[in-house]
Amino acid sequence: MKTTRLGATALEISEIGFGGIPIIPLPQEEAVSVVRHCFDLGITFFDTANMYPTSEEKLGVALRPIRNNVVIATKTAQRDGKGAADHIDLSLRQLQTDRIDVYQLHNVSNADALKQVLAPQGAYEAVSKARDAGKIRFIGILEPPL
Repeated sequence: MKTTRLGATALEISEIGFGGIPIIPLPQEEAVSVVRHCFDLGITFFDTANMYPTSEEKLGVALRPIRNNVVIATKTAQRDGKGAADHIDLSLRQLQTDRIDVYQLHNVSNADALKQVLAPQGAYEAVSKARDAGKIRFIGILEPPL
């Protein structure tokens, strides 16, 4: 599997990533098997969100034994600092990890949403504090595709 640098980060990831939505309906054992098979094929980038029911939990079980060999990205749609901080802690627990490689503010699709996340006590402030505390390595802001 070819690898590439992820944006402006220092993270080297597989050119093909794994999105966490398709494992939602799978029983945990099957989901873990799928995720580990993808890793065995060379996939090292795994993206999810705590809003995807059971996805983080299943990825956490699957990736825990190989945590240092993968890059995990997750996200929140929260706009306020407390909500974002709560989501970070929830994701850390569900993913069974001490750090999230890329934490994304999801669906920041217009000027009002950007203003909310960048406001004092907004989501960006909480995510930045989590990065300073070592819970997050890199921060991303996602907008929906055109």
